[in-house]
Amino acid sequence: PVFSVGMGPPLWKKKKGETEYRISAFLFGGYVKLKGMDPHERHDEDSFYSKSPWARMAVVLSGPFANFLLGFLIYFLIFSIKGIETPGTTKIGKVEASDFMPGDSIVEVDGKVPHNFWEVERWIKKGSRVLVWRKGRVETLRVKNKGKIYPFLLPVVDEIAPSSPAEHAGIQSGDTVLFINGVRISSWYDLQEFVRKSPGETLEIVVKGKERRVLTAVPDTQRIVEDGEIKVIGLLGITAQSHPVYLKVSLPLAFVLAGEKFVDIVKTIGIVLSNLGRKIPAEEIGGPISIVVMTRKGMMYGISGVFGLMAFISINLGFVNLLPVLPLDGAHFLFALFEVITRKRLPEKALRIIEQVGVILLLLLIIFVLRNDILRLLKGKF
Repeated sequence: PVFSVGMGPPLWKKKKGETEYRISAFLFGGYVKLKGMDPHERHDEDSFYSKSPWARMAVVLSGPFANFLLGFLIYFLIFSIKGIETPGTTKIGKVEASDFMPGDSIVEVDGKVPHNFWEVERWIKKGSRVLVWRKGRVETLRVKNKGKIYPFLLPVVDEIAPSSPAEHAGIQSGDTVLFINGVRISSWYDLQEFVRKSPGETLEIVVKGKERRVLTAVPDTQRIVEDGEIKVIGLLGITAQSHPVYLKVSLPLAFVLAGEKFVDIVKTIGIVLSNLGRKIPAEEIGGPISIVVMTRKGMMYGISGVFGLMAFISINLGFVNLLPVLPLDGAHFLFALFEVITRKRLPEKALRIIEQVGVILLLLLIIFVLRNDILRLLKGKF
């Protein structure tokens, strides 16, 4: 058996007991190679390929399953320990494809009175009769198009990321953004939209804290996946002052919320994979440097942000491990499935060709993502 940190040829290895421990050339992931996992080598009674195809399928699926389970459990722990952080408002600030309007305050949902925005969102998803305070009076809505709603937030700065454009500009926590390039800012979404549309542009920002100040900032350029497409947006590195409330949740609800988060991530991965090479260029695939940069940005949101990123990466690695390329688990699963269907194993010659092609493809993928990372680093796109 082999336990390796990284992929490719070993830089260091040491055998302890029956297991060989390695540090390999490409520090991108890692792998565990069981005894007899080479399909064309001689197999002892306790080796991997001496087992039935059903047993082998169960073994190789346990790896990706562990990745998925780890991601789920991290989210479960986050919700169990931290609970839910949500704005303590029931007023809507922004809508997408919804019967609601910006400025609506939710008074009641199916007879229940919400006290925070998490309750507003969750109850509206299941409810149909909503009382809203709109333009000075209460209206009853039979909601058909629920769409996406966002809480009303004033353009008041809460946290500022270290070494961010906002910090360099002199923006301080508690500042209210009044104008950007002469345009009045009335809500956080006005601010967010203006900055998103201005990556790399010089902005004149009028803020009011202890005193009124005129500042200059240049938003960072950030590439994101949105609606199945790559979009280039601007970021200042600030968060909104939302006056949050913290809700403790029961373990069953934490389990449900973790499941919903897991499903959302799987859907996002599906959108990215289905659009890769079309709406999303292959050059957007990131490697270890991208992970480090994402971790640094995740730290802006505290320890829960870092652990949330760990969960996201773990779920992604589960899908990578299912790729039908040797030496990944997906290829071993297909070999076992072929044996179940045809009742015979692939010929020795075919196995050797598949293995050689798989190793080459995997090395090319590693080189490709490292190239993408290095080019982003050189062009200052991180």
